[in-house]
Amino acid sequence: MERPLLEALSLHARVRADSPALRQGDQLLSYGELAAEIDRARGQLQGERFGLLLDNQPAWAVLDLALLGAGKLCVPLPGFFSPAQLRHAIADAELDCLITDQPQRVSELCRRGVERNISVAGRDLALFRLAPRSRRSLAPTLVKVTYTSGTTGSPKGVCLSWDALQPVVDALG
Repeated sequence: MERPLLEALSLHARVRADSPALRQGDQLLSYGELAAEIDRARGQLQGERFGLLLDNQPAWAVLDLALLGAGKLCVPLPGFFSPAQLRHAIADAELDCLITDQPQRVSELCRRGVERNISVAGRDLALFRLAPRSRRSLAPTLVKVTYTSGTTGSPKGVCLSWDALQPVVDALG
C-alpha cells in the first residue's frame, strides 16, 4: 500500500537530515531523528490494533506514523473522555494494545498492569496488552478509527482509510 507521506518523510530524512521536523517546547526532532524514531517505534509494536492515550507531544506523532508505516490500526483516544467513554471505544475498536503516558488511569480503567515500558521520542510510555472479546475483520485499507465525543450517547467510531486521509496530506504539502 502506497504511503506518500512516509516516502516524503524518508526523503527529507536523507536530504535534510538536520532540518527541524517536530518541535514542542525545548524538544526538537530533526527529520533524521524523526525517521530513526519511527523505525525504532515500529520495532516495538507487536499487535494489530493500537489505542493511543497520550498528551499531544512528539511521541504521539512518532507512534501514529510508525503504526501507519507498519500497516496497523491506530485509534486516538481523547484524554477528555470519561472512563465509560474510554471503555466503550477500547471495546468497540477491539484494541489489543494501548500506549499511554497515563498508566495509572489505564490500570484503573482496564484492570490490567503495564505489560512493558517503551521509549518513544525521549518519553517513557506504558504499553498495555488488552484482551479483545471478539475479532471482527477489518478492511485492509483501514488505518485509523477516530471516536466522536458521544454527547448524545456512546462515542461513535469513524473509520478512515488511507484514501480518505491522502487528500488532507496533499492539501498540507
